[in-house]
Parts: sequence; C-alpha cells; structure tokens
Amino acid sequence: MVSTLRRDPAVKWVMFDCACAATGVVTALRTAGIDGVTIGGEAPLTTQIQEMKGGSPQAWAALSLPILGFGLIDALARHFNGDSMQPVLDQRFPWQIVTNDNVHSVVLDGADNYVGLASYGDAFSGLWHVGRD
Repeated sequence: MVSTLRRDPAVKWVMFDCACAATGVVTALRTAGIDGVTIGGEAPLTTQIQEMKGGSPQAWAALSLPILGFGLIDALARHFNGDSMQPVLDQRFPWQIVTNDNVHSVVLDGADNYVGLASYGDAFSGLWHVGRD
C-alpha cells in the first residue's frame, strides 16, 4: 500500500471489501509519512472505529452483525415453524456510513463494535413475543 501511494500521490482514497484487509494500513501510512489518504470500505472492525475516534480519515459502510444474526435466527425459526418467509424477504437490514464526523454518535457496544440500533434485541423480542431479562 505504501509503495503504491508513493508511486501515485494523487490517490487519496483506499477502499477495502472487508476491514480485516485494512488492519495496519493506517499505521503503515503514518510511519511512511503519507497523509491525506482516506481509508474505507465495508464492515469496520473495532480497529477502524478506534482509528476514526483518534482522527484517522475513514469512511465505512457498516452493517450490524448482531441484527443480521438475529435476522438469520428469525428466518430459521420461520422456516422450521412453517411460517411465511415473506417478512424475511421484505426485511431490509440497516446500513450506515460511519465516518470521522459521526463515529462518536453511532451506536456501538462496549468494545466498539458497530451495533447500529440500540433496541434491536427488544424489537426481536417483541416480534417473537418473548420477555427479556
């Protein structure tokens, strides 16, 4: 990454299809004295969230893995109960672009994992008609 950006300093954006491939890039660029490059892509990890909180210019399309997991459980329950799958087909999972400008206001868990919607557990509990402790 460093050698590519040194060869072409006009490159100002580096995008990744998953955040795990971006691990270490911010440190490498900083060490090489390269600035003005925005890192981004899909599914930021806690590393990228923490880097953004520290001021590293980044932009990530975040999908809530906990909500996705609950949605998969809901789909399995519907399938095995013989219920209609239409609600699953109609479901649109929330995405959010997380940047330096909004990283301090997005919903994260205590370990800086992107959650997206604080009350997702209550929403699924209501859907499933079960109580929560």
